Amino acid sequence: MLPPLPGQFSNHDELFSYVQTFAINQGYAITIKRSRTDRNDEIKNTLLGCNRSGSYRERLDHSRHRMTALRLINCPFELFATRCSNVWHLEIHNSEHNHKASEDMSGYSIVRQLNSEQREQVQIMADAGAHPCQILATIHQNNSSSMAISQTIYNILYSIRQEKLNACMPIQALLDELQGSDFEFEYKSTSATSDSHLNPCTVIFKSTMGLPCSHVISEHLATGQPLQQADIHKHWWIQGRHFKFLKPIYSANENNTDLQPLLQSLTQLYQFWPPHQQAIIYA
Repeated sequence: MLPPLPGQFSNHDELFSYVQTFAINQGYAITIKRSRTDRNDEIKNTLLGCNRSGSYRERLDHSRHRMTALRLINCPFELFATRCSNVWHLEIHNSEHNHKASEDMSGYSIVRQLNSEQREQVQIMADAGAHPCQILATIHQNNSSSMAISQTIYNILYSIRQEKLNACMPIQALLDELQGSDFEFEYKSTSATSDSHLNPCTVIFKSTMGLPCSHVISEHLATGQPLQQADIHKHWWIQGRHFKFLKPIYSANENNTDLQPLLQSLTQLYQFWPPHQQAIIYA
């Protein structure tokens, strides 16, 4: 696999687009390993590498380890780009790979990303009311080599929406927009304990899970009443059917300070408890 040729570029996007296009044709992809900025918060240099560089972090909890193909295999391939007098210069630090070329590049998410011009086009078309499938078709029409999929467009639309909301909830962003305008408006807020926003109760959750649904909890919050034991099915009780066998043991020892028989019985019964009841003992 050949590396891209060193050269000069007018901006960072042009440089990255060049190296990415060249790499895809060779059977690998380029990712940004590190970028540094100057005092004006503008990128001054970038370390680029193969998308198979690096390694996975060792997890302490092996039960949560994701079963993934070993994409990261510490590929040593590296490029270095630096900005000097508003001109970007590309250099090759290491041109070697420790893997073969990929036959199908569409599986790499990095090659499905869009550049800044394409993202701007997505935003313009979305503001005009275009459907995501229409936006995707336009992207492919303008650039036949693009590997973007529908999820790529949806991800960009989501990020654009989050930027417009400025990390606020949609209703809060709407109120902020109205308050900063000349519109006259009225709104009504409900308390957190109000159940007016809930759909009609179907009793399905309570009948299948044996736990109080949001309607029951909302009603108790509104009245200030705590939940009762009868609101929860016996399946979830820590004192369930197992404890009825302890009654004769406890009665025989209620006038005796020796609780060893009772502790032995509890230890034996603990082995037969469901996992959720065993967990409560250590809570």
